[in-house]
Amino acid sequence: MKDTSEQFKISEIIKILLRRYITILVCIVLCVSIGFFTAFFVIQPSYEASISIIVGNSSTSGTKLDYDQLMLYQKLVKTYCAIAKTSTVAEKTIEKVGLSISTDDFEKLITVVPEADTQIFDIKVRANSKKQSVEIITALSQVFIDEVKNTYPSDSIKIMDKVKASDNPISPNKKLYLFISAFAGLMLAFIIIMVKEYSDNTFKTEEDVEDNLDCQVIGIIPRENDGINNLIIKKSNMTMEAFRTLRTNVEFSSIDKKVQSIMLTSSKQGEGKSSIAYILAFIMSQNGKKTLLVDCDLRKPELYKFFETSNKKGLSNILCGVNKWEEEKYKTKFNNLYMITAGTKLPNPTELLSSHRMREFMETWKQNFDYIIMDTPPVGIVTDAQVLSTLCDGCIFVVAAGESVKEDSIKAKNLLKIVNAKIIGVCLNKVEVYKKYDDKDYLDSNEKIREPFIDKLNKYIEKIKKLIKRNLHKDDKKIN
Repeated sequence: MKDTSEQFKISEIIKILLRRYITILVCIVLCVSIGFFTAFFVIQPSYEASISIIVGNSSTSGTKLDYDQLMLYQKLVKTYCAIAKTSTVAEKTIEKVGLSISTDDFEKLITVVPEADTQIFDIKVRANSKKQSVEIITALSQVFIDEVKNTYPSDSIKIMDKVKASDNPISPNKKLYLFISAFAGLMLAFIIIMVKEYSDNTFKTEEDVEDNLDCQVIGIIPRENDGINNLIIKKSNMTMEAFRTLRTNVEFSSIDKKVQSIMLTSSKQGEGKSSIAYILAFIMSQNGKKTLLVDCDLRKPELYKFFETSNKKGLSNILCGVNKWEEEKYKTKFNNLYMITAGTKLPNPTELLSSHRMREFMETWKQNFDYIIMDTPPVGIVTDAQVLSTLCDGCIFVVAAGESVKEDSIKAKNLLKIVNAKIIGVCLNKVEVYKKYDDKDYLDSNEKIREPFIDKLNKYIEKIKKLIKRNLHKDDKKIN
């Protein structure tokens, strides 16, 4: 039985590889493309021709060779093999054929192979074409036999068969090149993924978050490129279903006391807390709950942009007493949803958020609304979120998959714990998901997979296959 820790490591590696399958496909396609180009266009094809030669006295009388003669001829085979590889034979062959290569290079093209326990040996020659290989082996065999007869006049040596030449090039082995290239691409991808994975100290999975932050993940939001307002218009897709799950988890996060006022924060900017606050408030309002969305990020407000409204009169103006709180003024175009922008930028946002007036307004809002959703600054940068967490019933901590650094998020979470903030859970945002549902498909329970990148990649692979087949077909035509 395997050790459980070993099984865990293997399963984790498999998960990592599956998550990074695009990297694997790209590396394989890249390496196969390089291998294809090298095998078909860079490496010159090599053809082989061979001839068999037998050593022994001619037997015109029909007498059989005795054992001693047979052993002598077998020993002579080794001598003749050495003669075939001499520079003298090479020089004469080069001159006869009219080749423009050195003797050393020519000798590299020659292979002499004795057949075990026989009087026969084979001479093989490699060349750039079938025709050239036949010319060289023919000239070489004649030069070799003449050279042997000059050295050993009494011996008999003759060609057994006609010249044999390969119709197909013996190298490069194109299929083997492509296989090796694909394997090299797989290994390259594995190395890149492992190096990136173990040097990347960001959250990637639900398990990552729960193990490092010791908090329950109450929402997993897919990465979405359609735009926030486009999501709200669609209302029914995979991302909106993820927000409905988040809403349900928030509503049932506490049994004893209703979680009415909820703040969202993160360790740094750009993790998506403002977008989550906006859509969560929208989802709650569409569920028949009177919801107030408050932009408490008085330093870098974002929510007013989603509503395409002015940020001149908002929370800071209310807290300073410049503007009065009047519920109807902050009603949005969505039913049951009200929104207070951050307001005019002031030099003392922390003091305003921790003021007595802020506490009073919180109590007022709780009496008039079912839910208050508050977007706050990153807790890892300023103390505003820490201050507001003491006024709220619960806090949702947002981390972005592949972006939020573990150390930063752990530090931010600990800052909230110092002020006894009640963390409802963590929302894992920007998760890569490749399965999406259209409205009709979801209602009919028919899954529709739309992976444009993979479709393009498959088409590219098919083109490469066709190109390989075409080139192989061309090679066959040339030979025939």
